[in-house]
Amino acid sequence: MKRAGKIHPKILLLSGGFIFFISALAWNVIPKFKNGLSITPPKKIAVKVASIKSVEVSPSIEAAGVIEPEEKIDLFFKVPGRIEKVYVEEGEKVSRGQKLASLEKYSFEQERKRQEANLDSAIAQLKLSEEKFEKAKKQIQAKFIEIKKQTELVSRYREEYEKAKRTFEAKEAVFKEGAISQEELNTSRIEVIARSTAYENGKRDLDIISLGMTDSDIKESGQPIPKTETARLNILKEINTKIEKAETEVAKATVRSTETLLNKAIQDLKESDLFSPMDGTIMQKLKSRGDVLNGASGQGQAVLAVAKIDNIFAVYNVNEKDSVRIKKGLDVEVIADVLPDKIFKGEIVRVQPYIVEKTHTLQVSAKVSNKEIKLRPGMFIRTRTFEGDKVKVFEIPRISFIESTDKEGSIFVVREGKAFKIQVKIKETRGDNIYLSEGPSESDFVVIEGNSRLKEGSEVEIEQDPVSPPKGG
Repeated sequence: MKRAGKIHPKILLLSGGFIFFISALAWNVIPKFKNGLSITPPKKIAVKVASIKSVEVSPSIEAAGVIEPEEKIDLFFKVPGRIEKVYVEEGEKVSRGQKLASLEKYSFEQERKRQEANLDSAIAQLKLSEEKFEKAKKQIQAKFIEIKKQTELVSRYREEYEKAKRTFEAKEAVFKEGAISQEELNTSRIEVIARSTAYENGKRDLDIISLGMTDSDIKESGQPIPKTETARLNILKEINTKIEKAETEVAKATVRSTETLLNKAIQDLKESDLFSPMDGTIMQKLKSRGDVLNGASGQGQAVLAVAKIDNIFAVYNVNEKDSVRIKKGLDVEVIADVLPDKIFKGEIVRVQPYIVEKTHTLQVSAKVSNKEIKLRPGMFIRTRTFEGDKVKVFEIPRISFIESTDKEGSIFVVREGKAFKIQVKIKETRGDNIYLSEGPSESDFVVIEGNSRLKEGSEVEIEQDPVSPPKGG
C-alpha cells in the first residue's frame, strides 16, 4: 500500500524546469521595464512622390499610322522603245518639265521623215486633182457656150432651109406655067437639098455636144429646171464633174490622213523623252539604260516614281467608337518613332466615308508640312487628334498608376505623412503622363516610387522634395 501524498520524481523534475524558465524570463524582462525601456515601434516606409498638377487639355484620340506622300505619280513612256538614258537618281529633287529619261530616237525620226514624204506626195496629188476639177468645170462652161452657139447656128440653118424650100416651091409653080427653065428649077432644087443637109448636120452636131447638158439630164440628177442661164450653167458643172470632184475629195482626205500620221510621228518623237509632271522628288528608279518597254502603262512598265514630300499625309486608323468624333479641320500632332523629340503639326483633310468592316476602323489623313524633309513616306508614326474644348484634368506621372484594366486602376497619395489608396479612371495618356478627370486633389502628393510596399494608412517618409510630372506628349 502506497503512502498517501507522495509526489512522483518526474513531476518534480518538470516543475523545477518550468520554475527555472520563469525565473530567467523575469530576470531579463523586469529590469528593462524598471529602466523605462519599451518595444520598438514599426519603421516608416521610404517613398518618392510627385506633385499633382491641375491642367487644361483638349480631349484627344491616339492612333498609329504611316507617312504617305502628298502626291505620287508613276511615270511611263507612252511609246515603245529601248531606254537610251535615265538622267536622275533616287532621292534627287526635280522640277516640273525637267527631262528625266529618253528612248533611242532613230526609229521615231525615220517614221517622221517617211510621213513628211507621204504628205508631200499627197499634197501634190491633191493639187493635181484640184487642177483637173477646175479644168473640167471650164470645159463644161466652154461646152455650154458652144451649145448656145450651135443652137443659134441650127436655128439659122433651119431658116435658110425653109426659105430655100419656099423659093423652090414658088419656082416649081412658075415652071409649070412655063415661066422659067428646067435648069433654073434644078438649081433651086439643089439649093433646097444643100440647105436641108446643112440643117440636118447642124442638128446632129447639136445633139452630140448636148450630151449630159439637156433638161432631161438635169431632171435625172434630181434638180429642178433652172430659170436663168447662170443657174443652169452651175447645175451642169455640178452634174458633169462628179468624178473630178470625187477625186479631189479623196485627195483631200489622203492629205488629212497623212497629216494625222505625220503629227503622230512628231508626237511619238516628243514622247520618246520623259518629263516630270510636277516639282518633287524621285522616289524610285525602276528602269535603266537598255531596258525595252512596250509603251503601255501596265505592270512593270513604270520607269520612275516621283512624289511631292514637302507636304505629306499622316494616314492612320481610329477605332469605330472614336470615329464619330473625327471630322475635317481637326488639329493633329504627329511623332515619328525615329524622331521622338520632334512634334509635327497637321490638320485633317480627308476622312474615309465608311468603316472598314473587318477591322471596324476609320481611315483618316492629315496634311503635315514637311519643308525640312524630316518625314519620309513609309515611316511609322504615332498621332494625336485634338477635338472639342479644353477640360480641366489632373496630371500625374504614368509610373504612379497601378493598373487593373486599360483605363482603370489606383494610385497612392500622401496626406499628413500617411499613404492612402485612391481608385481612379484614366481620361487620357500622353507620353509619360496620364490625365485623370477626378480622384486626387492638387494638395496631394502621388507616390512614384515605393508604392509596391504600401497599404492603406501606411506611414511614409518622403525621401526628396516632390517632383513635377514630366512634360506631357
